[in-house]
Amino acid sequence: KHYLIVRELGKGAFATVKLAVHKETEERFAIKSIDKKKFMDSRRNNNNKALMEEVNILMKVSHPNIIGIKEVFITDKCLYLVLEL
Repeated sequence: KHYLIVRELGKGAFATVKLAVHKETEERFAIKSIDKKKFMDSRRNNNNKALMEEVNILMKVSHPNIIGIKEVFITDKCLYLVLEL
């Protein structure tokens, strides 16, 4: 409800990336939608903790060569990462 989805930028085995515009600021972002079930099925240990550890690390890192995470939304089925474009 905070972002207007514009179009798909890319798709992988368990994630889709879409161009989005923040409704209030009109700032452009990439939103990565990770299908949690497909992600878990692709891992041998089916550990959701590994995915969240990676997200937590990326949220703490600030480096010009690493895409920053602006926001994270979690539902029962998906993990949404709002990323710098």
